[in-house]
Amino acid sequence: MVKPKAPSSLRVLRGNPLYRGVTVAEFLSALGVSAAALQIASFLVKEMDASLFVVMLARRTGAMWLMTGAA
Repeated sequence: MVKPKAPSSLRVLRGNPLYRGVTVAEFLSALGVSAAALQIASFLVKEMDASLFVVMLARRTGAMWLMTGAA
């Protein structure tokens, strides 16, 4: 007995409005995070006198909370 072939991910995405909406929302959210990270780094260097090396290291390691004092 041969199982029917499952539809491709792209076909499911195109066919379901909920999945399309979620995909667009995730994409726009990622753009917003990317844009905000530059502004946060600029603020920390200019206003808080943090070194650019430390800010970029914290951003690279995902430890931006260290720089914002949320510990």
